[in-house]
Amino acid sequence: MVVDNTMNSLKRQHRRAGFTLAELMMVIAIIGIMSMIAITMGLRYYPDYQARGAARNLVANLQLARIEAIRSSANVVVEMTPGVLTVTGRVGGYRAFVDDGAGGGVSANNIRDGAERIIYTEIMPDRVSLIGLAGFTAAADPLAAAGTRFTRYNARGILPSVADAGTITLGNGTRTYTAALSTAGYIRLGVF
Repeated sequence: MVVDNTMNSLKRQHRRAGFTLAELMMVIAIIGIMSMIAITMGLRYYPDYQARGAARNLVANLQLARIEAIRSSANVVVEMTPGVLTVTGRVGGYRAFVDDGAGGGVSANNIRDGAERIIYTEIMPDRVSLIGLAGFTAAADPLAAAGTRFTRYNARGILPSVADAGTITLGNGTRTYTAALSTAGYIRLGVF
């Protein structure tokens, strides 16, 4: 009788030690549903994150151009080329260069000539387009793409004229970001 009680007790403990197939299937189903929800949410918000990142990168690069103008005591020109909003993005871009006449170029002519140093060149990322420029002067470079405009920072880090101030708009169709440049050289980022 003692042996039977011990055997029954061991069988009960053995049955409680693992998972049943039904319990395991329920856990797998719950994990699958949660994964689908997470993937769907990620795909929905991913384009907005890309547009926000591109806008912040634009502001950071404009600040970099301003700092470089002060550091090098020369004009820094930022050329911007807009495009048409597309689903795939990668439309439009901008670049900055030090307009100091290096390498036989002409200083302060707002055209990259000679060996004037390029600070950065940026193309919009996937699903983001540079779609609008308002208030800037048309590019002075005859080789620039149609619609290219520029702004410039002088050696004090400010925009030398009202024609250098304006707004830059980029977006992805669902979210639009606008960077506004004031003549004092300040940059304000807005979401629309």
